[in-house]
Amino acid sequence: MTKRDYVYKWSVYIAALLLLLLVETVLLARIPISGVCPMLFPLAVAAVGVFESPAAGAGYGLAAGFLHDAFSYENGSLLIAFSLALVGLFTGLVARRFLNRGFFTFFFCSLGGMGLVDGSRILFRLAGGERSIAAMLQVASLEIAYSFLFAVPVYLLMRAVYKKVGGSVLA
Repeated sequence: MTKRDYVYKWSVYIAALLLLLLVETVLLARIPISGVCPMLFPLAVAAVGVFESPAAGAGYGLAAGFLHDAFSYENGSLLIAFSLALVGLFTGLVARRFLNRGFFTFFFCSLGGMGLVDGSRILFRLAGGERSIAAMLQVASLEIAYSFLFAVPVYLLMRAVYKKVGGSVLA
């Protein structure tokens, strides 16, 4: 791949991420269930980790986390950025070394990734002095369940991007 191909490839991946940001912040933020809105970024990062590589997943996760932190109301001080980088890295490692690169790997790694992101949020809030861990776990579980309603559409979007520009050779 030439440098131009890499720029094109990751521009298309970032465009997909911007589309998910738009859907998450404009559409889904207005449809909370029990006060909880879904997070689509961990799903997208897990898909890139499955389809590309651990390093690509980590880099994409870091970029997705910076984008999320830039447009989020949370004060996580880059917590999401580093959490998503770990999601991409671990998903890529699992997909390369242990499981095949399909939907079930994506699904289970996304579940672990959402747990990692929400777990880091809970630890951040506990360190900040919040006491109600049961309430935070309830919110996290609702957020994970709501987010997984969108697992198939996010997987199909990212798979379409991968088929168009993924791997080491442009298709």
